[in-house]
Amino acid sequence: MSEVLFEVYLCNFFIFFVRVKYAVNTETNEAVAIKILDKDKIQARNMGAQIKKEISIMKMINHHHVVAVKDVFATSAKIFIVLEFVGGGELFDKIANEGKLPEDKARFYFKQLVEGLEHCHNNGICHRDLKPEVNQR
Repeated sequence: MSEVLFEVYLCNFFIFFVRVKYAVNTETNEAVAIKILDKDKIQARNMGAQIKKEISIMKMINHHHVVAVKDVFATSAKIFIVLEFVGGGELFDKIANEGKLPEDKARFYFKQLVEGLEHCHNNGICHRDLKPEVNQR
């Protein structure tokens, strides 16, 4: 496998031991999100098995309403999960800023959510941490 380089630009958010950064694949110019996990913090919380399971499940899912895993790699200190970039922002923020969504828009976003969940459930995967984001597709 050839080496793929990413230009990393900014930190989108940081929570607990996970940092997510916006990056661009230098070969394809594709925008991606890189989820960076700290191995020491994972071990301190005894979450190694949970993280491995999450990664394997994320790799299994292939649906246009579920964020795709592009690649996973690691160093001695960090795990890097390269994800499809979803650039529309968080649905919560959209509602907070704009107020109640018109019914047609709410239906549009809810349909995407239900279709993604249905795909997961049909593949024996239960998701308990939904993060609705506005997808520009």
